[in-house]
This record gives sequence, structure tokens and C-alpha cells, in this order.
Amino acid sequence: MGKFFKLNSSSKELVCVQISKKGLSIALAKTKPVLQILDCQYFSGDIQAQKNNLSSFVAQSKLQHADCRIVLSREDYRLILIEKPKVADNELGESLHWLVKELIDFPLEEAVVDFFPAPMRTGQSAKIYVVVVRLQWLNTIADIVKAANLNLQAINIATLATRNLFSSLHLAENSAVFLTQEEEYYYILVVKDGLIYLERKLELSSQVVTELQNSIDFYQNRDKTIPIKIFLDQVLGQNKELIQSIEKTLNLQVEVLDISKLISLGDKANCLSVIGEPLESGTQQHINLVKFISKQQVIHLPFKQILQICALTLIIFLGYSLYNYKEQLTLDKHITKLQLQNNEAEKEMNSDRIRKKQELMKSDVIRTVLHAQRSKNSPGFSKYLEAIAAVCPNGVWLTSISINKQNNRTILSGKAYRPGNIVQLVSNLNNEPFFSSVPFTLAKIEKTETTYSFIVQTKEIAGSKT
Repeated sequence: MGKFFKLNSSSKELVCVQISKKGLSIALAKTKPVLQILDCQYFSGDIQAQKNNLSSFVAQSKLQHADCRIVLSREDYRLILIEKPKVADNELGESLHWLVKELIDFPLEEAVVDFFPAPMRTGQSAKIYVVVVRLQWLNTIADIVKAANLNLQAINIATLATRNLFSSLHLAENSAVFLTQEEEYYYILVVKDGLIYLERKLELSSQVVTELQNSIDFYQNRDKTIPIKIFLDQVLGQNKELIQSIEKTLNLQVEVLDISKLISLGDKANCLSVIGEPLESGTQQHINLVKFISKQQVIHLPFKQILQICALTLIIFLGYSLYNYKEQLTLDKHITKLQLQNNEAEKEMNSDRIRKKQELMKSDVIRTVLHAQRSKNSPGFSKYLEAIAAVCPNGVWLTSISINKQNNRTILSGKAYRPGNIVQLVSNLNNEPFFSSVPFTLAKIEKTETTYSFIVQTKEIAGSKT
């Protein structure tokens, strides 16, 4: 165990922690009268060992009830760059859940999804970085922090915390590239003016110099500027062969990241993210995942007081139950019966309305397209329409089908009750063998008063040569 600190009463303590599968990183800072990072420590071990180490650190440093921020390690979240869906802000969260469904390897209902804006040039469509985390892991690390008697204030990600380091050291004002190694992966981070432009995850077996060049080319194509330096973490900074290869191949200056201006003590190599967490950048690129964790709070009360509360609660409950048992049972029976009848009636009415509306809309569209088919004597489209009708899910109806043989493009327009229904339609179309030669993509989605309007299109007509 490392050394422990006792702060004076005029300081405001802040404890930043990173709990990973293999170890615990801690940075201790005071925020008054000015922000100062005092120390950082790293403890290896499993989750139970980390829980014990954090509790011991807090107790011996007398930091009970201090504010705490968690920084997720890169292995515990996915960071995905996508175009921002064209939906209302209050519908964006649900849309993002469905959009990342195929990009994660665990059930969607177990996922926490948040986002922050990505930088863009004038004329570009808006893009966002989507952060995906397992809810169970958030609850696990939050419980460890609460068990140590710390006041959980925020949950951030390592990508943004590392960005804070560069902003605080004024290393990315003209754009910079940071190469670091965490666990079994390399990570390439491109930062400019306090904003994240790119982060990539690479296997250790990758040709890292080549991938650095590819990342710089991609960034240069977006921003039209070239990074002037490549920074390495302290571990990679000891690899002289790597440094020489980067300088020779990329013709860029290589420098080992030096954070001695921020802190001179502690295990800095294993604590970069937690050291960067207190150094807020002041940009719009920020998140706080603490809003997603379970709302149950850990309350520490004396055992005698807990027994008294339990006894009083039990007495009140028994008295109320004995007094009202018969009347309550009869009332509950009637209410349940009425609710069941009402739910069945509403379900039947809603189902009938939706079915009739969808059948009417589908019939109108198919009659229109069949009429156009007969007028042009174009064989083969009836199979195309049958395939579309077969994969159209409930909650979606088509308002038009456009088949343009001049530019070989098929456009489906329609409406849906939820964004998820539209995502399901695109998935069904792409899984239908009849359309296997050409993929469908979601070109547009807009929120109306009660539904979502959409356009789904292909680059060419599947099966047009039949």
C-alpha cells in the first residue's frame, strides 16, 4: 500500500478512481483555493481486492464523504462515431439504442447509451460519439465507491479524461496524436483545441506505425491540417525502436508525454486517466453516466436504530393489514377484473385499427405500383412487391414505392410509430434473400406529431434482371 494523506479543513477533497478488471488507480486532488493534484496510486488485484484497497485508502486518509469521480477504463465501454439521427432531442436516446443494437455483443436492455458531439466542418452533416456501457458494471463500481463512504459525483470515460490532460498542458492547440497502450491494446487519440477528432483501438499485433499513418491521413482529410507531434505514454516512450520507426516513416516529432507540471509524485504511468479527470476542458464534449445507475442508496445506520425502525414498521403494517384485510381483498378483486376487461377491450380496438390502417396503406401502394407495372409492361416487379410485403413489420406502413430503372434505385417511403420499427424494416429487407445482392439503407427519418416519416433506399434494384 502507498502512503496516505490528511488534508486540512480549508481544502475541498476530490478523489478520482478507475476500477478495471485488473487494478485500481486513484488520484487525490484538492479543489480549494485552487485545483491541485496531490498524489496518484495504483493497486493491482481483483475486484474484491480493489474494494478493500479503496476503503482502506479513504479511511486512513480520512476522506470519508469526499466527492468522488469514476473514470471508466477503455476496455469497459464502446465509443462509436455515427451521423446524428434526425429526430427530436427527446427521442434521440431511444433511436441510439436501436442504432447500436447490432454493434454490441450483449443484450440491448443491459446497455447504457449516452453521447457527446463530434467536431465538424461547415457543410458537413452533424456527427456524434456514442458511448455504450453495461449497466451491471456501472452499478458494480458505483457500489464499491459508496461502500468506501465516498460521495459519487460523476462517471466519465478514459477518452475524455485523457483529452483533459492535453488541454491542461496546452499540447493540442495545433492538433496532436497520442499513442498509448492499455492492457492488450494500443489506442490512438487525435485531439485539437480540446476536442476529440478520432480514437482507434488496435491489436498489439497490428503494424502500429502504419496504423498511425492511416489515422493521420483520415484526420487530415477531415480537418485539412497535419498534427505536428506524436506523444507516447511513459511505457511506450521507453521503446527506442518504435520512436525511431515513427520519426523515420512519418517525419513527425515524437515526444514522451510529460505530466510533471501537474504532479511530481505517484505511479503516473498507471494513472493518466484519473489525473486528467479533475482537469475539465470546458468544451461541449462531456458526459456523466452517474444518472444511469440504480437509484438505491447505501445508508449506514446504527444496528439498534435499524431494529427500532423495523419493529415500528412491522407493527404499523400488521395493524393496517388486520383492519382492512377483508375490504381490501374484495376491492382488489373488482379492480383487477375491471382492469383486465378494459385492457382486453383496448388491445382489441387498437389492434383492429392498426391492422386496418396498415392493410389499407399497403393495398393503396401496391395497387399504384402494379398499375405502373402494367402500363410499362415491366415483368418481375410482382415478386419484388411480394418480398417487400412479406418483410414489412407491424407498426410500419409504406406510402410510396419508387423504382427508377434509369439510375437503378429503389426508394421506399413510409411511416412508423417508433424508430425501432424502421430499424427492424431495414434489417428485415437486408436479411431477405431476394434482396441479397444490394443492401437497403436508412436515408432519412423525421418525427411528426404521432409518427415517424422515413425513406429507405438502395443503390440499385435487387433482382432487376429477372
